[in-house]
Amino acid sequence: MSLINEIKQKIKEDTAELSTPEYVELMRELAMWAEDSANIAEYEPDFNTDDE
Repeated sequence: MSLINEIKQKIKEDTAELSTPEYVELMRELAMWAEDSANIAEYEPDFNTDDE
């Protein structure tokens, strides 16, 4: 199973008992966190580059 599928499965299991409004709020917050994390990672300088 790929990592993304494992994450999806874990979210599905951990949110099974949430009400719809709770689920929606959690998923929106998760989506914002993921977008912010990706943006930060994309624009962080890569300090492991070799200047040859």
